[in-house]
Amino acid sequence: MKRSFLHPAQYVKATITCVAAIWVAATTNLQATEIQVGRYSVLTATTHEQVDPFATMTFQFSDQIETVGDAVRDLLKRHDFRLITIESIEPETAGLFALPLPSDDRRLGPVSLRQALQTLAGASFRLVLDPVSRVVVFDRSENAISGCEHASPDE
Repeated sequence: MKRSFLHPAQYVKATITCVAAIWVAATTNLQATEIQVGRYSVLTATTHEQVDPFATMTFQFSDQIETVGDAVRDLLKRHDFRLITIESIEPETAGLFALPLPSDDRRLGPVSLRQALQTLAGASFRLVLDPVSRVVVFDRSENAISGCEHASPDE
């Protein structure tokens, strides 16, 4: 009969070591965006959304966001863009920003930042993005209806 070269206590140690190695490998893969740079220091890697702000993602607005303007500013702040100065905003755009945020628009996605902003603005406005200066402007669309006609009830 052959004898094993490991003592029974060494089997337990070997098993625990293997399980620990598998656990470390599994958790390291799950946290691939974190890189340990020192004993107590962890560096967070850049995410895809930070590299490409126009990538597809899902947006969820908190209950504190009440108007379309609040939602637009929240989206832009998340991606380090800014709205053109308040003095330069047209009165129609200021009116859009004062509208309450529709409940259907509290969760958007998966969409790009451009699509989310255009959804909030609606078809009457054209989104203009300047990626160099990271400024956003909303202009009236050429095909927007200039006035609304009220439907009269049939008599």
